[in-house]
Amino acid sequence: MLIKLTLLGAILPVAASVLLCALLGWLRRRGATALAEQACFTDWLGTVPIGVSVGITYLALNGWAGILPKQSWQWLLHGLVWATLMGATFCHPKVSLLLRGIIGILASGVAAWLVVPAWQEPVAIWILSLGVGVLLLWIVLDRTTRCGAGGAIPAVLLLSAVAGGVVLERAGIARFAQMSGMLAAASGGCLVGSRWFDRRCVDSGVVVVGGFFLPALMLIGHLNHFSEVPGTAFLLVAIAPFFAVLGLLGPVKRLPSLKRAAVQLLAVGAPAAVAVTLAVLAAAAEAEGGY
Repeated sequence: MLIKLTLLGAILPVAASVLLCALLGWLRRRGATALAEQACFTDWLGTVPIGVSVGITYLALNGWAGILPKQSWQWLLHGLVWATLMGATFCHPKVSLLLRGIIGILASGVAAWLVVPAWQEPVAIWILSLGVGVLLLWIVLDRTTRCGAGGAIPAVLLLSAVAGGVVLERAGIARFAQMSGMLAAASGGCLVGSRWFDRRCVDSGVVVVGGFFLPALMLIGHLNHFSEVPGTAFLLVAIAPFFAVLGLLGPVKRLPSLKRAAVQLLAVGAPAAVAVTLAVLAAAAEAEGGY
C-alpha cells in the first residue's frame, strides 16, 4: 500500500508534469506546425502540465468514481477540469483585461458551485465565499506572475499544499491529505519542468489550477471532518499563497530573483506554519482527551 501511494501520489504527478513541460517546450522550439509559428499555440497550454498531472493522479488514487460522482467531494475532478480549460484563456498573455475578468468570474463561480455540497447551509454563502476567494487568488498571483515576480509560484503552491496535507491528515481525512500531496508533487514537477518550457506559461497554469484546487480542497476538508482541528487552520492554508504578493512590493521586487523568491516563501510559510501548528496541537489534545 505504501509503495502504491508513493508511486501514484508522488512520483506520477512529478513525472507527468515534468514530461508535459518538456513536450510543450519541444513543440514551442520546433514550431512544428504553421499554427505554432503564427499564433504561438503553446501559450494556450500553460494549464496542461499541472492540470493533467493532478487529474490523472486523482483518477489513479480514487478510481473512476469521480467521473460520475456519488459523493460531494468527488466533484473536485469536474471543478479541476473546468478550471484547467477556462484557465487557458484566463492566463493567456494576449487576452484583454475585460475578457480575462469575465472568464475569471465565470470560471471561479462555476467551479465553486460544482464542489460546494448542496447540503451545506447556507449553500449560497459557501459558494460565494469560495468563488470570490479563488478569483482573488487568481488575480493576485496572476498579477505577481505578469510583473516578473512570479518565479516562485510553483514553490509557493508546493509549500502551501504540503501544509494542507499535514492539516488534513491531522484532521483524520487521509484521502484529502493524499490529494493535497499530489498537488504539491505536481507543483514541484512544474517547478523543475519549467526550465524546458516557458516559465511564465507554467507559472500561470499553476496559478489557475492550484489557485482553485487548494482552497476548494481545504473547504471540502473543513466541511467533512469531525476532529478538533479548528477551521482557522484550513483557512490559513487556503489563503497562504496570497502572501506571495509580497514580491510586488518595491524593495522586494528589486531583489535578485533567488532572494525575492526566498522572501515570498517565508511570507507564505508563516501562515502555513501557524496552520500546521494549530492542527498538530489540536490533534494531540484530542488524542490525550481520548484516553
